[in-house]
Amino acid sequence: MGDRNRAWEFADFIDRTFPHAGRIADVAGGHGELSYWLQELGHSPVVIEPRDVRLPRWIHRDLRKRAVREGHLARIERIVAPVEAVDLRGFSLVVGLHPDQATEPAVRAAVAYDLDFAVVPCCVFPMDGRTYTAQGWLEHLATLAPGSRIARLPISGANAVVWRRRSTPWTGGRLVSW
Repeated sequence: MGDRNRAWEFADFIDRTFPHAGRIADVAGGHGELSYWLQELGHSPVVIEPRDVRLPRWIHRDLRKRAVREGHLARIERIVAPVEAVDLRGFSLVVGLHPDQATEPAVRAAVAYDLDFAVVPCCVFPMDGRTYTAQGWLEHLATLAPGSRIARLPISGANAVVWRRRSTPWTGGRLVSW
């Protein structure tokens, strides 16, 4: 899978690229490591995962320590369902770190709901059944959303991020600069 810091590095990329993202859909988020780091950076992530998996002990322990420190229970919300079955209204961003078969559905869902997105694909699972090279897969995903870009994370292994930030958002009646 690559670098042990991949979830932190991707969370940092998301925070820098989408600083005003509020509720974030972490598609195929598995155990919730990416969501943990997004929450640490001040965002509101929700793991969308079709398997009912639990947080690793170290994340659970850290959340309990924070609850004691801050006086309220800190938790990471989970939706046990595939992204195609989730109503994404109310989310501002769709992300996926090595989401395997959910990569293309995550991008398509973001486009359908007109949301920003960032995915780090690792495996090639096209919905059209075609064969793609790794680079061809990135390019295919980028063509699904006009204005998409490809960036690289400072990690080993699969490190390409296909992302799109729509136009500059309006917040509270004033223009927010990037």
